[in-house]
Amino acid sequence: MSEAVQQYLKEHEERLLKKLGDFLAIDSISTDPSKKESMDEAVVFLMDYLHEIGFDLVERRETGGHPLVYAEYSQAAEGAPTALFYGHYDVQPADPYELWETPPFSPAVRDGRLFARGASDDKGQVFMHLAVFEAMMQTEGRLPVNVKVIIEGEEEIGSENLYSFLEDNQELLKADFSLISDSGMVDKGIPTILYGLKGFTGLEVTVKGPDRDLHSGLYGGAVKNPAMALAQLLASMKNTEETVTVPGFYEGIETLTGEERKLMNEAPGEDYPVSTGIP
Repeated sequence: MSEAVQQYLKEHEERLLKKLGDFLAIDSISTDPSKKESMDEAVVFLMDYLHEIGFDLVERRETGGHPLVYAEYSQAAEGAPTALFYGHYDVQPADPYELWETPPFSPAVRDGRLFARGASDDKGQVFMHLAVFEAMMQTEGRLPVNVKVIIEGEEEIGSENLYSFLEDNQELLKADFSLISDSGMVDKGIPTILYGLKGFTGLEVTVKGPDRDLHSGLYGGAVKNPAMALAQLLASMKNTEETVTVPGFYEGIETLTGEERKLMNEAPGEDYPVSTGIP
C-alpha cells in the first residue's frame, strides 16, 4: 500500500469510522425473519458505497433467500490480474442483550477497540477492503487490479443459496485469485494470511435403554446405563492429544510438513499448540 493511500486513510479516519459505525448499526440478522428490512438496508449501504467508490457495475442479485451484492471494477491497467473478493453482511443474533457492556448495534470504542455485533465477523473486514478501494481511487485514480465483489447475506445460516449462484455464474466470476477476509489476525498490526481452518460435522446420536428405572443392586454392570454409554461413546472419539480416533477420519487429508509446523509455532500473538489435534 502506497504512502499516499496510507495518508488518505489517516486523514479520513474519523469519517471512515463513522461510516463503519453506520454499517455496524444495521441489525442484519439473517436468522430472524423480522429483520428483512435490516437485511435490505445493509444491501443498500453496500451498493451505495460501491457506487461512491467508483465501481463500474453494482448489482443486487436475488437468491432463494437473502439477496447478495455483486460488483465489478475493470479499469485497471492492461494485463492486470482480476481478484474476486468475498464477504458477508449478515451477522449472528446478539442475544442475550443484557450481557453486552454496550448495545450490540450501537458501536462503541473501548480501549482502542470497536465493539459491535459484526465488527469482527464480517462487516469490519468487508468495510476495510472497501475503505482501501476508496483510498486508492482517490489518491491513485484507479485500482491496481481488476476486482469482482460478492457480499452475501446468508453466511451465518450456511450460505445455502450462494452455491447455486457460484455454479450458475462461473464465467462471470472468473478471476486470477480470490480473497476471503472472514477471519482475524495473529496480533495487532500484523497482516495475516489464513490458509486453512478446521471444519465440523453435525450428527445426531440416539441411545436407547430400558423403558423404566432398574435397581442398580440387581442390574448394575449387567445392563448398560444409557448416559454412561453415551459418555463412553463420545470419549472414544478423541484421545488425550485431541486427535480424532474415528477410523478413516483422516483419510485424504494432507499431513502438515515440519516447515509448516515450525512457521505456525513461530507466529506471534496467542500461543496455540499446532501439534495438538493435527495429524
